[in-house]
Amino acid sequence: MKRKRLLLAVLTPLLLLSGAWTMTMLTPSWYDPLEADNPTAEAASERVEFRVQQELQRIRTDAPQWTLRLPDDVANAWLATRLQAWLRGQDVQWPDGVGTPQVRCRHGVVEVAATMEALNGRICRLDLVPSVDSAGVMLTPGWAALGVLPLPLPAPLILSDDLPIPLLDAPAAATIDLIDDRRVRITAIRPVSGALEIDLMTSGPAVP
Repeated sequence: MKRKRLLLAVLTPLLLLSGAWTMTMLTPSWYDPLEADNPTAEAASERVEFRVQQELQRIRTDAPQWTLRLPDDVANAWLATRLQAWLRGQDVQWPDGVGTPQVRCRHGVVEVAATMEALNGRICRLDLVPSVDSAGVMLTPGWAALGVLPLPLPAPLILSDDLPIPLLDAPAAATIDLIDDRRVRITAIRPVSGALEIDLMTSGPAVP
C-alpha cells in the first residue's frame, strides 16, 4: 500500500506537467488566421474600410449618437491583409517572429492570439479590455494563455516590448475631426460575443 501511494505521489505531478506541456502546444479552436493574399479577405477589408468612412461622414442631425458594429470575421480579414501596411504608415514595424494576429470578442474582453517563434511557434493569447475615458481610448491587458493552457500570470508580465499593440501603453484620442469641421467622438467600446460594438457621437463644427 505504501509503495502504491509513493508511486502515485511521484506519477501525479509528472502527469500534470505532461498534460500542461501538451496543452501549450495545442491550437485554440477559434485560431485560424487568413493569408495576407486571400482575395476574399482583401475584398472584405476594402468593404469595411469603405463602410467605416461612409458611416463617419454621414450627416446625423436627427440621431447624433450611433453604433458601429465590427464582427470578428471582418476584423480578422483586416488584420490579415491591412494591419502591417497600416503600422508602417505609423512608422511601426511588425516584429519578426510574430505571426498574423487573430481576435475573438467575448463579453467585455477582446482575445488576441498569434504564433511566436520565441515560444517555438506556440500560440500566445492575450486578453485585452478596451475602455474610453477623458484621457482617450485605451486597452488594458488582462490574463494570458499559451496554446490552450491558461497562465496564472497577468499579460503585462509576458508581453514583449517589441510587440506593437496600439493603445496598450498610451491612450489614443477619442475624437476624429472631419474635413467639414464636424467631430466624431468615441463614447464607449463594448466587446460582445462575436463582435466589437463602438458607440460614437457626431457633433457640429469642431471648436477652433
